[in-house]
This record gives sequence, C-alpha cells and structure tokens, in this order.
Amino acid sequence: HGRVSEAQLVQVLLHARFAYSQVATILETAVANRLTLVQGPPGTGKTHVSVAIIGAWVAGRAHGGAPVLATSDSNIAVDNLLEGLVKIGIRTVRLGRPDKVRPELLQHCVDVPREGQLQVDYGQKMALLRQAQVVCSTCVGVGSDQLDGFNFPAVLLDEASQVTESSSLVPLCRACDQLVLVGD
Repeated sequence: HGRVSEAQLVQVLLHARFAYSQVATILETAVANRLTLVQGPPGTGKTHVSVAIIGAWVAGRAHGGAPVLATSDSNIAVDNLLEGLVKIGIRTVRLGRPDKVRPELLQHCVDVPREGQLQVDYGQKMALLRQAQVVCSTCVGVGSDQLDGFNFPAVLLDEASQVTESSSLVPLCRACDQLVLVGD
C-alpha cells in the first residue's frame, strides 16, 4: 500500500457530501491543532471525516513516522474505522479478540493466526504492529501489554461522547500529543 494522497482524502470527504471549503477546514483544523472536536448527529459522515483526518496525519507524517491510533469504546466503531482506512490504502492493523471483529476484517487482525499456523506467532504480530501506519483498537485494548514500547502521538477517539472518562484516558497515556474527539 502506498501513501494516501491529498486528492484521495478530498474524495473521501466529498463522498460524504461535504463542501470543498468544509473539507479544507476539517483537514487544516485537525492537522494543525492539538485538540479537535468533530461533532454531528448520526449519519452525517463523521466516520468519513475520521478516516480522512487519519489519512492526513499519515500522509503528512507529522508525527515522525510513528503510527496513528484509531480507537473507540465499541468494537463496531473500531471496525468501521478499520474498514474505511483499508479502503483508502492505509496499512492498518486491528488489535482485539477475533470473535469481536467483523469476519471480512479478520485478515487485518494481528490476533488471528496466519495461514498454516495454529496459533499467533508473537514475532509476526510485533512485526505487523511495527509496520502499521495505523493501529485500530478499543480504548481498553490499547492498554494491552503487547503495545508496551509503542507511542501514539496522534490519537483519534471515535464515539467520544459514549466512552467513560476512565476508558478514554487509556489511549491518551501512550504519548498522545494530538487528539481528535469524534461524536454525537
């Protein structure tokens, strides 16, 4: 997978029926500010906006090449982010229990044994994590010891209004410098 171009990001947002001026504002704000809040009612394209923001972070390499963390309290929201990121060609991996991941996304889950293996190979899992541009996980899953040594300077927290305060702190403790909160 190659880098995401600005044109691809604009197409993602325009597909979500945003005006070009809104696209520019969203990307500029989220990339420039340490804290950004994206709020809107259900069905208004917040997931598309989230994917584009993460894509802009990855394309801009604003965080020294460190992976971006895409997180939420629910597995459904994490899977929605994963699906959008994979569609635009970002190297993305998913942490979490395979029985909580949508079947069509299991190939991106580092906790699923690869072909011909009976169990997950720790070395392969760590290699996948190190190569990822984005790591997707639930807030609580980010506290896993398998992420020890990983820093995520850029964090996007989806469904932020539904996450308990204590759960939302877990991803922030991974050296977060820039945070986008998305929610209703």
